[in-house]
Amino acid sequence: MGVPILKIPLVALEVLLDYFNNIELLQLFLLESRKRVELPEWNFKLYCSMSYDNSYILIHCLRFCIPIYIKTFEDFEKSVGVRKNLVIGESSFPVMIVSNEGVDDFHTFWNGTTHGLITFIDYFKSNLNSPIEELSFAEEDTRAIRTVVNHINSTHTVVKKVRVKSSPPLSEEDFNFVLENVSSIESFFSNLNLSWDFEYYGAIGAKNIFIENGDWFTIQNLLMSTESEVIHVNGSCYSEEELRTFLREWKSGKLPKLKKVKLGIHDKWMNYLDVTRGFDRRIDKCDYSSQNRPVVAIKGQGDFYGIVNPNENRNGWFHMSVYRG
Repeated sequence: MGVPILKIPLVALEVLLDYFNNIELLQLFLLESRKRVELPEWNFKLYCSMSYDNSYILIHCLRFCIPIYIKTFEDFEKSVGVRKNLVIGESSFPVMIVSNEGVDDFHTFWNGTTHGLITFIDYFKSNLNSPIEELSFAEEDTRAIRTVVNHINSTHTVVKKVRVKSSPPLSEEDFNFVLENVSSIESFFSNLNLSWDFEYYGAIGAKNIFIENGDWFTIQNLLMSTESEVIHVNGSCYSEEELRTFLREWKSGKLPKLKKVKLGIHDKWMNYLDVTRGFDRRIDKCDYSSQNRPVVAIKGQGDFYGIVNPNENRNGWFHMSVYRG
């Protein structure tokens, strides 16, 4: 009888590694015929993080969460811990349990970090039909980023969320590559600090966009985001005329999926009534805020309308929520 590795917590997995060798990491041996009918209740999720000195994957489910660090063979002899082998699919690789300030970490060793990340990604996709829940980037070797991203695209692996970290910072060249080549079905987040002259010509392929330090995200980038539902940009410096341009384009139907937009503005004293001046109103949807200031309801395409609430449009923000009816 085999060992149901997916059904045990981290401590139990450590105990097994003390007694077994060459066991498979993600194989439910107790389920004969490799049936997967019991897997949905576990809700397995794979998180992947690329960083120059700390790449790892995180296996998360309802019962436990296991971080597995991706190291190279060069690191193997330098590491001290319990040494065993694990199997993923047809591949056997060394694994070591390393004590880190009282916490035991799993380290796996490969020819390169890209080999390790790709092996885990492919195994989850092939055996569990699992997307990448989140793919995050920090400072990393340019070649490694391109290798992993190109592999994800060539295998049509689904990425749900993309996160670009600020520390250690990704290079601007690599950030531009990620923007151009990585799409996520749920969200894109970045709080990377970029130089004043950084430019990106294109849309971001994500349903929800959250950007901090977003002075690089221009009105053109905003208007290209035609597939996005939520766009939140902090640190941007949109002018009154740029916001009016956005409203005209939205009104014409250019951003058909938009549900909410929140944008940083150049002048924190900008008046939302000036921004919305001259646009047709939905009188039946106009009201007054709790501070007795007018709530503006702008007519959009068809029966869509945008609500600009004064309570949300202050302290350097322009905010509009879109409704239908």
